[in-house]
Amino acid sequence: MTDPFAFQRFDDEYELIFLASPRLVPDPDMCLPAKFVLHRSQKVVNAYLLEPEGRLVVHQLMTSIRILYVDDNNEHRDLVADALVQFDERFDVILERGASDAIDRLAADDEAIHCLISEYELPDQTGLELLATVREEFPQLPFILFTGVGSEALASEAISMGVTEYLPKRYEETQHERLGNRILDAVSQSRIEQDRDRVYEALEAATQGISILDADGRYRYVNDAFADLYNCTPEEILGEHWTGLYPEPEVTRFQQEVRPRLDETDMWMGRCRGMTVDGTIFPERASVTQLDTGGYVCVVRPVTELDGNEPTLEQQNEQLDRFVSVVSHDLRNPLNVAIGRTELLQNEYDSEHLTEAQQALDRMAELIDDLLTLARNGQRVDDISPASLAANAKTSWQHICSDDSTLVIDTDLVIRADRCRLQQLFENLLQNAIDHGGDGVTITVGSCEDGFYVADDGPSIPEDRREKIFEAGYSTHMNGTGIGLSIVADIATAHGWKLKATESAAGGARFEITGVEIVDR
Repeated sequence: MTDPFAFQRFDDEYELIFLASPRLVPDPDMCLPAKFVLHRSQKVVNAYLLEPEGRLVVHQLMTSIRILYVDDNNEHRDLVADALVQFDERFDVILERGASDAIDRLAADDEAIHCLISEYELPDQTGLELLATVREEFPQLPFILFTGVGSEALASEAISMGVTEYLPKRYEETQHERLGNRILDAVSQSRIEQDRDRVYEALEAATQGISILDADGRYRYVNDAFADLYNCTPEEILGEHWTGLYPEPEVTRFQQEVRPRLDETDMWMGRCRGMTVDGTIFPERASVTQLDTGGYVCVVRPVTELDGNEPTLEQQNEQLDRFVSVVSHDLRNPLNVAIGRTELLQNEYDSEHLTEAQQALDRMAELIDDLLTLARNGQRVDDISPASLAANAKTSWQHICSDDSTLVIDTDLVIRADRCRLQQLFENLLQNAIDHGGDGVTITVGSCEDGFYVADDGPSIPEDRREKIFEAGYSTHMNGTGIGLSIVADIATAHGWKLKATESAAGGARFEITGVEIVDR
């Protein structure tokens, strides 16, 4: 199957591009990132996640890089370890003498090892034998063969066995700098590939039919759900033109009605008729986004008996589509220009007026993001499945930019929920705690009777405001949009949960979500 991702490497930047524009798909069923960028600058690795609605979120990717170094030469091993820590203070080097000790460490260590460095000559095995074991048990772990026993034959064999880097030991001043750079490169690329695999798995697991077409209209990627709709396999569709899966009247309609809309707004969503490979025609709903490359991303689902009110729903969706188009394009584009110009002016002039203007523009961008979230999702959930509160809270915390705040997980509950919207709920509650709790706030996610809670040790919410805070537009924070907690309330309502604001044990705010369905384990 064709890989739907492009991987590019530049001098100081690694880029994994999901083949879609920032306006991935105007369909709220989609919750997939459009673009990952890993950038190494001044020894800080950052990840830039460009979400479907175009919001740019910046995260510090790694604050600690754990390296397992295997070498039985104690003096040289300690020297290399000290040099690596001096090269990058984030390096945490764990030392082992032999291959079996290294494998035991990998299997038992609670914290992940990000890179393994090994000498070739070890007491119990060779470095290549260790590499073979690692590739079998930990296939994605970067492995650097750093050896004083160098030869072209050894290098060739190591490369054929899947070594990440082969680096002969050279007794020169730049040796440890070269090794440090190789480690950073290997870890960055490994994380990119893991992110790519996760996105790819999400595409394959999606219940919606998803396809990617090139500029000529031929399928470059389809998932199983898409192929099932047309009663065929993905392999039968790849390379074929899209017109083979639609009756002639629909092809004409696309050329006359849909194509102009795509050229104008880059997106279209509505009803159409698909055709299976055996000629059976069926109704479907399609969401199409035109890519910057000239190709398309298409998400489809069949129309069922539950869509009996489709004409009215169609009109509502078209109105919503127009609203999303105006907000995400007609408003966001000039806003982005204004933000960029203001940043350029700040580089040239030192003025408090420019700072205030930048803050106002940033607040407008946040408001647009929140409005789009409400417009696209509202009170709906689509994919209910078992979801770990701890895992989803940790994932959401990674999307929050806060160096001084602390997250405490005090629950092992697994509930039934739409994971995408559960993470959105956590993100909004965590960000709310940081916004109102100030620097150094501690946030706890825990279990309560019939559900779970998110609490902090910041200021409490006055009793007379504990219901108003969930109203759209209400905010006690001077820079708040007043929509974040409204989205939380919508997510809770969509799941049939109850949401209540109260006071935490530490005297801060506590949000209780009850009425959840707990999964027995």
